[in-house]
Amino acid sequence: MTVSTLRPLALLAAGLSLVLTGCSSSSDDSGNSPPAEDPEPTLTNTPQVAAPGTTAATTIGDVFSKAGDGLTLYTFENDRNDTGGDGNGDSDCNDACATTWPPLLADETSVAEGFFTIITRDDGTSLQWAFKGLPLYTFSGDSASGDVNGEGSGDAWFVARPNPYQQAAVDDTAKGILFVGRGSVLNTDGTGGQATERLDREGFTLYTFENDRNDTDGDGAGDSDCNAGCAEVWPPLYADAAATDGGAFTIVDRDDGTRQWALNGLPLYFYAPDQAPGETRGEGAGDVWYVARPAPIEASDSSLGPILSGATSVPGVDANGEKTFDRAELAGFSLYVFDNDANDSGLDGTGDSDCNGGCAVTWPPVFADAGATPGGNFSLVNRDDGSRQWAFKAEPLYFFANDVAPGDVTGDEVGGVWHLARTAPLQAVTDDSTGTIFEARGMIYDVDDNGERAETLSDRTGFTLYRFDNDRNDADGDGAGDSDCNGGCAVTWPPLYAGASDKPQGDFAIIDREDGSRQWTYQGDPLYFFSGDATTTDVNGVYGTWFTVSPAATEEPSQSSAF
Repeated sequence: MTVSTLRPLALLAAGLSLVLTGCSSSSDDSGNSPPAEDPEPTLTNTPQVAAPGTTAATTIGDVFSKAGDGLTLYTFENDRNDTGGDGNGDSDCNDACATTWPPLLADETSVAEGFFTIITRDDGTSLQWAFKGLPLYTFSGDSASGDVNGEGSGDAWFVARPNPYQQAAVDDTAKGILFVGRGSVLNTDGTGGQATERLDREGFTLYTFENDRNDTDGDGAGDSDCNAGCAEVWPPLYADAAATDGGAFTIVDRDDGTRQWALNGLPLYFYAPDQAPGETRGEGAGDVWYVARPAPIEASDSSLGPILSGATSVPGVDANGEKTFDRAELAGFSLYVFDNDANDSGLDGTGDSDCNGGCAVTWPPVFADAGATPGGNFSLVNRDDGSRQWAFKAEPLYFFANDVAPGDVTGDEVGGVWHLARTAPLQAVTDDSTGTIFEARGMIYDVDDNGERAETLSDRTGFTLYRFDNDRNDADGDGAGDSDCNGGCAVTWPPLYAGASDKPQGDFAIIDREDGSRQWTYQGDPLYFFSGDATTTDVNGVYGTWFTVSPAATEEPSQSSAF
């Protein structure tokens, strides 16, 4: 594969012309007004229906490519910086620019997928594919798959690359699914700096460094404390030009001005003595280096609504209820929370687990691996045996030994103190008179005398939740998908408010209320309490257009009675 290293003179002239055009004033030196601008020419390149997930090998690593002809795809830094001044999230390459850099068009049947989204161009009709928010283009100077003649053009155009990391199940020494390298990456130069050469790191294990977490070099958290000679032994996972962060993966600046990928704020590294994909010789080195792992928790659906479940293997539990080095394959198994933890039944202080010994054999904790890094609403708590356990909103998470297959929910309501773990602050309860309905769990924002969210919170665990038919029918005529219970109505029917860090999951969504607060919904129905319920066992709010809420589909009322 031949890659041009000299830009054609005609192309340089075209680029210079574009720059000069962008810098021109509203009149020429004679004082005459310039001629009216021609409208943007109609784009004639054929739209690509499917998301552009295919890649092509080039001399500078794998890049995203266009379906069919395999031409390299590029991003434009001016789009990131909104050089056009018309707002982020669109294309700043139009008119003649779009002839040199044809946009990768989508059509009306295209569907966004993962990091690939679809934007509307300035002509108001053309759709264009984007990766991590940056529109994608081909280059008129490329003629074949693998050509990368546009790389670095004007220090603004760069090839679009797949993420240089991926998940993989590696050999026995690794014990579980890890993050590993993908494709070729920039290498170190022999002095701990970044080289221009690339090294194939496909499948090589990635690590994190506890010194980065603890800021051992004292220059502030959020950067790398492994430089110079350290970086030769532990080569950083360098970020290429135009790399864009996303999700738990961010990009940090290194001391030498280069950029490095990080997972949940911890920079990522390879280990030079790892000689083959899947090796994990660096695990536990100096008690500060650990393999990088995905979080062992994910959102999933169940017969009782959206829940949290295991996502990968985790450390197992022994006959004494303590952490072992063996791993349990519990991906897809339901997770639970324990009322006794919140109530501190062990009388050893809140914020830890009150399920130890035999209890932990029946309810295996979601043990945290060494080097685990929480984020968002997830945290780690210390257990009595010195191990650490994953928690959600400070509630420790557990599996249930009697669940025998992914999706089983046999531990819900056991003893009245075990409940399925959910992102939404609620739990299910079953009663002979009501069937299975939702009630709240945890600290929830109060409502003030004006029907707006107060700044105080109350423990609403066990209080019944309701839905309002007027919301479903848009009784106030301001559009569906919001709450029609505001002001005095909200005083009587306090909303189930969502906190700033809460995130929707499946049938549990979050809407904005008229006062700017946020409210949880289930299957599109906003959720409320009833001020007439004085205790956790009351269900006094079922009348007229108000109903309880079941984990089953709510197209029909869960329960009703005459007003």
